Amino acid sequence: MEICGRPVNGRIETLSTTIYHARGAGQFQPLWEANVSQMLSKANSRLFLLRRLGTFHLSALDLLKVYTSFVRPVVEYCVPVWNAGLTCMQVTRLERVQKRALRTILRGQYTTYDSALQLTGLETLSDRREDLCRKFANKLNPELLPPTVGELHGRNTRNCGKLRNIKCRTNRYKNSPVPYLVHLLNN
Repeated sequence: MEICGRPVNGRIETLSTTIYHARGAGQFQPLWEANVSQMLSKANSRLFLLRRLGTFHLSALDLLKVYTSFVRPVVEYCVPVWNAGLTCMQVTRLERVQKRALRTILRGQYTTYDSALQLTGLETLSDRREDLCRKFANKLNPELLPPTVGELHGRNTRNCGKLRNIKCRTNRYKNSPVPYLVHLLNN
């Protein structure tokens, strides 16, 4: 397989996001495991920095700012591209980053993940990813999205403002960004 006249061997990486891995002869499958592993490795190294800063007895508020500024953006990079294709295990692995960060930030005040989220005012990473995807979808050019139901048949119904659902015959396409973003906009 060639992209822009250059042969592609093994994987395609763009903007530090690994998008595809080779599956067979000329077939490429979107696999987000390489991307998730790369993000986790980078986030873990930054969590080490957070732990080291904790030894200097910084306040929980300062450590929370460091987390939201330096660690969390790593696990949220290019979210609209890969969020729909995550497996449950990958979601859990990403959520563990925030659990460990909150345990480091709150020290002795940490009891459970839910109580730590309430105490710090943060939301789960999966909820935040969905919000980021929804914000991204709202900013998309309407010409890139399918027409609304009202535009298709001209009737004024309850669902006339919703986008026409994209029919997906395969899970591979269903877990791609466009059908996922259309689903978010309709809900």
